[in-house]
Amino acid sequence: MCPHRLAPLSQGRIDQWGRLQCVYHGWCFSGSGECKLIPQAPSDGPPVNN
Repeated sequence: MCPHRLAPLSQGRIDQWGRLQCVYHGWCFSGSGECKLIPQAPSDGPPVNN
């Protein structure tokens, strides 16, 4: 489940960098479950591990 809106990550897709992307808002996760990208986050906001 995506921690943002609890969307099932099983309905997501693998992006071009090999990350699991949530179908709901596009948050991306590594194979270990770490959030790697939040597309809507402002560039001057808190860091996301890339």
